[in-house]
Amino acid sequence: MVFDPTTGNPDGTGRQAFTVNGVPNMIPASRVNPVSKNLLGLLSQNLGHGVLDQTSTDNNFSSVVPGFSIPINGMDASTWNISDSNRLFGRYSLMNSLLNDPPIFGLAGGPSAAGSEGEVGPTTVTSLAP
Repeated sequence: MVFDPTTGNPDGTGRQAFTVNGVPNMIPASRVNPVSKNLLGLLSQNLGHGVLDQTSTDNNFSSVVPGFSIPINGMDASTWNISDSNRLFGRYSLMNSLLNDPPIFGLAGGPSAAGSEGEVGPTTVTSLAP
């Protein structure tokens, strides 16, 4: 039974169960916090659409997010032959990538399927070694 916490005594005795139109254990919509309603709306957009797999009973939320990728394009520049007997070595590396690891709850956030913080965005890394 789901009991209404605003009824009965502070120790829980005398509380009445929630009912909606004679159906027991249903909380009236007017008693649900608007923030919670909005969050549930965001979550329900992703439930059952291939993002959240609720067929498993072992986890509260398990996910497989299709399209996880980190396409990388980069370059290295290194050796300069100054003469037959002199060489200068250094390395400059440049890497551009696009991390596509969206959060499992869509706009509601949450972790990603890969376990990170759920991110989508470009990354540029440069490195210089003399």
